[in-house]
Parts: sequence; structure tokens; C-alpha cells
Amino acid sequence: HSAKLLQRNPENPWKEIAALQMLGSDHPNVISLLGAFADDLCLYEVMPYYSGGNLSAYMHAHQNGLPEAQARGIFLQIIN
Repeated sequence: HSAKLLQRNPENPWKEIAALQMLGSDHPNVISLLGAFADDLCLYEVMPYYSGGNLSAYMHAHQNGLPEAQARGIFLQIIN
């Protein structure tokens, strides 16, 4: 498992947690949320560990852009 550390949003600290719970673990392109807890400063999301990286790191590694077909494929995975 892995944990994602988030600074607490003072307006709605559980906003991302609620979104992940709404999607549930059935969506093939969204990592499942196993649990969450908080302290005074941060939220912690517990998720399965995946070694493949994330979309942000992938996009950063391809700063000159992606071929249109590849970008379209990623976009379709996100919205479906």
C-alpha cells in the first residue's frame, strides 16, 4: 500500500476523499481508495501501490508534447 499526503483544505478538507469514494473502486482509470485519515495539518489517503508513476510525471517527461493520437487515448481514458 501507499499513502498520499495532502495539505488540508480549510474550506473542505475531505473534498478529494469524497470524490474518490463517489467514483468507487469500479472505475478502471481511477486508483481505489482503501482508507483515509487526518491530523491537524494533513489528510492521508491510503491506496494500493502502483509502480507505473502518474500522469503528471508522464506529462512532465514529455514536455514537447505527445502525438495527437496518444493524447486523445489518454483523454478518453480519463473521461470514461
